[in-house]
Amino acid sequence: MLLKRVGQGGAALALAILVAFFLNKVADVTLDDATNYFKLGPAQANLSVSGGDIYAVSPDGLIQEKICAMALQEEFVNRIKVDAVFSNVIADSLPFVAKLVSWGADADLLPDSDTTQTRLRFSGEFTELLTNAPMGAGEDCERQMVKRSNARYLICIVRSSLIPEGQNAFSAYRFDSLQIWLPEEIYGKFGAAKGEAAKLLAGKPCPTQSGVPWDVAFRAGLRLIKINDAQPDDRQAELF
Repeated sequence: MLLKRVGQGGAALALAILVAFFLNKVADVTLDDATNYFKLGPAQANLSVSGGDIYAVSPDGLIQEKICAMALQEEFVNRIKVDAVFSNVIADSLPFVAKLVSWGADADLLPDSDTTQTRLRFSGEFTELLTNAPMGAGEDCERQMVKRSNARYLICIVRSSLIPEGQNAFSAYRFDSLQIWLPEEIYGKFGAAKGEAAKLLAGKPCPTQSGVPWDVAFRAGLRLIKINDAQPDDRQAELF
C-alpha cells in the first residue's frame, strides 16, 4: 500500500512538473518571439548584421560566416526604428497563470533557463535592403567571394536584419533567396577559374529562414504574442 501511494505521489509530481513546464512555455515571451514577428531567424551572436552584408554559407546552412559587405547607397536601405513591447495574451488576460508559472519557475524543479517573463521591450533598428538597390563590391570583397564559392560555399546577401540598440550582443537576419552571381571574369581577375563546386552550387538558393523553436511557433500559431508601441511607463519590461 505504501509503495502504491509513493508511486501515485511520484506520478502526481511528474504531472505537476509537466503542467508547470507547459504553462511556462505558453505564457512566455522571448527574444525569438520578437525576431519571429519580423519573419527573421532566431537571435544569434552575430554583431551588427545589416542589409547588404555578404555571408559564405555552407550548402546545409549550418555554417554562416560574414566575409564582407556590399557598398550601398543609403537611400536604398530601409531603416525603421523599433521601440515596442511584446506581451503574452494569456499572461495579460490571466495574471494568476503568470504568477503560477513564476512560482513554479522559482522552484528547483525547473532549470533557470525556463523562468518566464510575460513582457519584453525591444529597442533597436530593423533594416531592409530594397529589391532594386544598386550594389557594388570592393576588390577584397570580390576576392573573398571567389575564394569561398570555389570552396563549396553559397554566397548570400542579407536582405533584412534586426539590431538591438545600445548593445550589439546579437542580431537576427534573413538572406535573400538568390545567391550573388559571380561571372567567370571575376574569377579570372584573381588568377582563378570557376571550379566545378562553384558551378554546381550556383543555382542553389540561399536559406531564407532558420528553424523556429517549437514554443515560438506554438505561440505564433495561437497568436498569443501581441506588440504595442513602448510607453514611458514600460520600463519594467525587460529591455533589449
